[in-house]
Amino acid sequence: MDGAEPIRIAGIEVSAEERTPLVDHRLRVIQALQAENRRLRDEIDRLKGLPRWPRIRPSTLNAPHPDPSHEKKRRGKRPGSSKRQKTDELTIHETIPLPLEGLPEGTQQNGYEDFVVQDLKVEAHTIWHRRLRYLVPEGTSRTAPLPAHVQGHFGPGLRTYVLYRMSLP
Repeated sequence: MDGAEPIRIAGIEVSAEERTPLVDHRLRVIQALQAENRRLRDEIDRLKGLPRWPRIRPSTLNAPHPDPSHEKKRRGKRPGSSKRQKTDELTIHETIPLPLEGLPEGTQQNGYEDFVVQDLKVEAHTIWHRRLRYLVPEGTSRTAPLPAHVQGHFGPGLRTYVLYRMSLP
């Protein structure tokens, strides 16, 4: 540092008269520590999977609207806003097709309506009830019912375990 102009470090301005060789050395140490601090913070953010520093852009709230009618025009969904299936990542341990009894002659199967039940055993156990769907000759659709013991997407073992854990002090 040449010692001629004032310098600002950590919010403190040091004038040219105050910049002795010792002060210049300490300012360089402060600058090095600030750079190391920023580097370590960036590394922590990277390891945590956090995004990098945000890009701050000027506000567009006060800018004139390019469309004179000021109507919003839909351009589709924003990126990342589509709803994901929460059951996609589950491992299905058992698949039970559920047929519908007593259908009229000429009825055709028309796909499935899936119903996933999560239960807890010693290991996780997920059952995929594949409710058969049928297209009846009159043009309507009928779907096989779930078994009587199925009450919601969580099985009796998992519900019992959760209630037990909630009752503990």
